Amino acid sequence: MALGSTASTASAHPFDLLSAGCALVLAAVAGCSAGPDRRVERLLGAMGTELRVEVEAADRATALAASEAAVRATLAAEERLSNWDASSELSRLERGELAAPSPELAADLASYEPFVARTESAFDPGHAGRDGVDTGGFGKGLALDLAARAVLDAGAERARLDLGGQVRFVGATERRTVLLADPRDRGRAVARVELPFASIATTGDSERPGHVVDPRTGRPVHRDASVSVSSDSALAADTLSTGFYVLGPDRALELAADDVAVLALVPVGDRLELRASAAFAGRVTALTEDVVVDVLGRP
Repeated sequence: MALGSTASTASAHPFDLLSAGCALVLAAVAGCSAGPDRRVERLLGAMGTELRVEVEAADRATALAASEAAVRATLAAEERLSNWDASSELSRLERGELAAPSPELAADLASYEPFVARTESAFDPGHAGRDGVDTGGFGKGLALDLAARAVLDAGAERARLDLGGQVRFVGATERRTVLLADPRDRGRAVARVELPFASIATTGDSERPGHVVDPRTGRPVHRDASVSVSSDSALAADTLSTGFYVLGPDRALELAADDVAVLALVPVGDRLELRASAAFAGRVTALTEDVVVDVLGRP
């Protein structure tokens, strides 16, 4: 996948492509004002998906260092939390090979707990159909927040981090705009959205049918609709989009709050209804004729 006009250079991370300049990104659209001497972009495999890092700093050396900090923070989270890697700290803890979690893993596992109540127990990684903790509903969001903190600490002025389609903007960005896909066809962009907050996560069923489980029943949840949540916390966006998807679009929209904006794409006959909470007023543009936009609370 091309990341710009500058040739790739070698990196220490598998599948890591590094370049400078503006990228054409299908999952998200963002402003790109800095010259190639100040902007670094990377693409690599992480947490079972792709991590795209775009960093802008005062100079290229700082941008490179900040991008590396973001990558290392993400991979460190994966090494602690992976359910699929038998060598992860969580896997070893659940097999009884460790007496106690590290302080970092303990903090990771405590981070999702407030969102169990906020989703009326529709999100609960401790009761998600597997033995132990299912980190799939919060691990990416947590990793993005840790990477965002690391990239700022390393001197970045602004950044956009994309982990498997969940986006986290960092710093004073010119635009925080993403494209939303048809929940039945992820390759079809149907709306352009300017985010009210720094992150957005979307949960749907088209890519891996049945992968979302209602922890209250232990059964998979199947919907044609998708639910997106925007929040300044990528962890909140990740956890709440999962729980709100389980609850369904109507209840999800009712649970929107001052710090959380909710958007649902719901197929109705030959139309695709885009239903959004008030924070999205003036921020949504339909890209296809079948999309009908309804922002709650809009005059």
